[in-house]
Amino acid sequence: EWRELDQLERADEFAVPMLLLVGESDPVTPIDEYLTFADSLGDSVTTERFVQGQHADLWNIDSDRYLDAVERFLFEIVGPE
Repeated sequence: EWRELDQLERADEFAVPMLLLVGESDPVTPIDEYLTFADSLGDSVTTERFVQGQHADLWNIDSDRYLDAVERFLFEIVGPE
């Protein structure tokens, strides 16, 4: 059932901190959908926007920034090593 994969409809079911790495040029999921989803999650979401990024290529756009965003997020969730 494809409808079960609609995160916008099911945003209220997410109860964990989430990092959204967003490509503003994503042809698969438009930036507005990412932002609507992030807004519906409230304070439990951290969003990192990449201007040139498309779908699933953010590591290739700027791997240092990508890693930094993931490390900062994990540090906030689990603390230092």
